[in-house]
Amino acid sequence: MALWESVRVYLFVGVVAFISSSCVAQDDACVGSLDDLFKLEENVNTNIQRSYKLCTGTNYRTGKINNNFNFVGGAIHPKSNLHIKCGDEGLMEHDCVLNFGHLHVDGTEYFGSDEPATNVVFEGLTFENTHKYAFWGTKPGNITFVNCNFAHNVRAKGIVLLDYSNDENLGGELVVNFDRCKFSSNTYAGAGAFPSIITVNGKHNRVNIQNSIFQNNNIIYNNTYYETNSFLIENSGSLSVKDSCFYSNKVGVSPIASYGANAGLTLQNNYGSNSNGNTCNFASEFKTNDQFLQFSPTCTGYDSTICRAIATEAPTKSPTKTPTKAPTQAPTQAPTTAPTTAPTTAPTTAPT
Repeated sequence: MALWESVRVYLFVGVVAFISSSCVAQDDACVGSLDDLFKLEENVNTNIQRSYKLCTGTNYRTGKINNNFNFVGGAIHPKSNLHIKCGDEGLMEHDCVLNFGHLHVDGTEYFGSDEPATNVVFEGLTFENTHKYAFWGTKPGNITFVNCNFAHNVRAKGIVLLDYSNDENLGGELVVNFDRCKFSSNTYAGAGAFPSIITVNGKHNRVNIQNSIFQNNNIIYNNTYYETNSFLIENSGSLSVKDSCFYSNKVGVSPIASYGANAGLTLQNNYGSNSNGNTCNFASEFKTNDQFLQFSPTCTGYDSTICRAIATEAPTKSPTKTPTKAPTQAPTQAPTTAPTTAPTTAPTTAPT
């Protein structure tokens, strides 16, 4: 293999990547499997920007976490300076679908690299029918989902879970951004699952949502205690939701809940239609322990009379599969402030 001063050429499974100090140029071939993607990334220099495209109209079936807590099968294990898109244009309508399995995007140190994953972008991907997590993050980084769809997840423990904590590194943070994304036709899976689509668990986690749509999600179904434990987003870290729209979602308390005096919550230009909670129309803030114990949050309503989201309307079809077993125990009410090693149940303690 020849080595030049500014360009290195790597050959993996028939895909040639030309890597310079600032970019990666690839041929027109798409990555046909998650195993191929793993091989391309296995020994890569993460200081160099890399870009891959997935094949349009393709289902990428993900793997499982076995009884020994090993990951078997395919997933995306993001490393720094990575861009993965659907086809040439990065559009969700082109159907690059990650489905089934226990974990679609691995943001943990358990199954891939323990290095922070920064400057990572996923564009136009669909995350469907995960059996545990579409995204699970337990290490610092900065990851952005653009024009992605989280849909028809009816068996998930936590569709999106940010669960990073490191008290010794006060500057460390896991930041996940959603821009022009859709969260559609997701259903609460029952006891043991987080009673929300997105869970921001603890002060070292931050989520920014803009120009996105939540539609036809049902967090009441299969939820015995939905009147006190049913949301679209739960936050005990930092949460910003701007220019987003909420249509025909079924929640018991409110679409958004935030816990703790130090939790950050920014809401701006959000629109809702038939998506009110029974306790608060839009957001419930439990700033004190008394508010939590008495279940008397500070309420915030929608502040826009029109939908400002750039994303098109979310799909309207109902889930293709629903849970068959009713919950056997009540899920708990609020996220904890520290992460779990491998979360299997909802958070358990009140805000501090």
